[in-house]
Amino acid sequence: MTEGEPAEQTGAAQAVGKAQDPGWSSMTGLETLRWLKDHDSDAVPSIRRLLGMSFDEVEAGRVVMSVKGMRLRAEGTTIHVGGRTATAEGQVHHESGRLIAHATTTCLIIR
Repeated sequence: MTEGEPAEQTGAAQAVGKAQDPGWSSMTGLETLRWLKDHDSDAVPSIRRLLGMSFDEVEAGRVVMSVKGMRLRAEGTTIHVGGRTATAEGQVHHESGRLIAHATTTCLIIR
């Protein structure tokens, strides 16, 4: 390279040893859990680090994970899928069957 020539462009900088942010806002919940299962990175949401989650198994529509030594079962179902919105709910149960968490969501469908 001679003086006055622009430096060669080499693409986006990457952090060595860290997985790239997969674009959390565009991933479904199951896609997020699959990504978390396969990557151990500082790029993961802080809730995973705080709860100490480890994912034992991921199947289509069913996720089994361990949190602080407990086995949890999470299930999600769609309640309504329309042309512009969708409604879903999810439940997390303790290994004894006790309901630990319940959530609902209404999502805007963008095509």
